[in-house]
Amino acid sequence: TTTRAGYNPDWEGHGDVLAVDKNGRVVGNTFYGPWNDNRASSALEGAVEVHPDYRRQGIASAMYDQIEALTGLKMRPAPTHTPLAEAFWQSRNGQPLNGLLK
Repeated sequence: TTTRAGYNPDWEGHGDVLAVDKNGRVVGNTFYGPWNDNRASSALEGAVEVHPDYRRQGIASAMYDQIEALTGLKMRPAPTHTPLAEAFWQSRNGQPLNGLLK
């Protein structure tokens, strides 16, 4: 699986990343922007979706890594989240999600 990133600094720091399999099928995507809608923030948040057949294979992490490399900013969890997001962030950062939202 590979990622393809888009970033438009003129579009208020928002962008998107697609993850595609070897056949070119989109298996994951994320749209990202300034953390907590704060344009002056030094962090980003994103909404990630990964096809159920491709979950737990590092695709969401690879997309977030791509965003961080492209923008030079760290990804942070969104203020609202699902149980899957909680598990992702705990695995990615080694701490409970509530500690990352501060």
